[in-house]
Amino acid sequence: MNNKIIVVGPVILDRHYFINEYPKESNLATINDTSTSVGGAGNLIIDLAKLDNSLDIVVNSVIGCDEAASLINEEFSPYKNIDMSYTTKLDSTPVTYVMNSSLTKQRTFFFDPASNKDFDINHINLNDIDGGILQVEYIGLIGKLMDEDTEFGSKIAKILYMAQQKGIKTSIDMVSKSDEKTIRVAKSALKYSDYCCVNELEASSISSIKIKDDQNNIIEENLVQALYKIKELGVSTWVVIHSSLFNYGLDCKTNRVFKAESLNVPKSFIKGTTGAGDAFLSGIIISIERNFDLEKALKVACSTAVCSLNAVDGTSAMKNYDEVMKLFDIYSKGCIYEEIRN
Repeated sequence: MNNKIIVVGPVILDRHYFINEYPKESNLATINDTSTSVGGAGNLIIDLAKLDNSLDIVVNSVIGCDEAASLINEEFSPYKNIDMSYTTKLDSTPVTYVMNSSLTKQRTFFFDPASNKDFDINHINLNDIDGGILQVEYIGLIGKLMDEDTEFGSKIAKILYMAQQKGIKTSIDMVSKSDEKTIRVAKSALKYSDYCCVNELEASSISSIKIKDDQNNIIEENLVQALYKIKELGVSTWVVIHSSLFNYGLDCKTNRVFKAESLNVPKSFIKGTTGAGDAFLSGIIISIERNFDLEKALKVACSTAVCSLNAVDGTSAMKNYDEVMKLFDIYSKGCIYEEIRN
């Protein structure tokens, strides 16, 4: 396969604030430390660059001409396989303010879209790209690409259609938003997607199937039904739903469903959860690029996700493919990896 990965989505600077726990409204929390890192689509981009330095990773995004953009470029600079020549510079770079709780290891996000709100179809250039994989990151946070298109339903759906016409495999994910517009755009994009990888909250939103019960536990039989519903919305090859405990995938061509439990790492291994979903997706994308089957892809994705947990930010802990798969050998013992029979 052409080893080019085209990533369309917001490259964001994450400003991390470390607190003991997130306060109730009107209450005070003390910031114990701060740091910055690349976030948004930048997590996936760096993860892929570290997993395989032979990949050609093309970034279609918008950033600014400011300090935040300089910090992003500085973080990308060690990776010679990241191509920023397709990225447009506008006024200011999107920033996410991330509150990291040392008590729960969870994080809360406040997003300033900045120039990302102007991200539009004219910022996407597929003219000299043939083959490879186009990954749309963060439907819900892609600016004017969320706008309606009379023929395709949304501008991003039109981009996906254009990519397919050029022989490019297409893949999407989304943010955990359940507003009407995000769901509508996601559904329009699914019609032109070969692959879809979302978490259980996003899957519930786009499938209209309740995946969690009132105690916040996942209803596994409903999750499987959500896989099939998302396939019905247009996905041609794989639908994958991931969560912190276990992950499911549907091979749309064979209707085979696979379950993969998350790796069983000790609590001391986990330094943070920022970017774990992007890391999981990087395992799926590299598996597509390497022509793995879905069962193997889920094992790879479980390994890339758990690898990312060993650092506070979303990318520092990621390693090359061979090193990542050593984690699977160590921490997969006792975990279930099986085909689900319906």
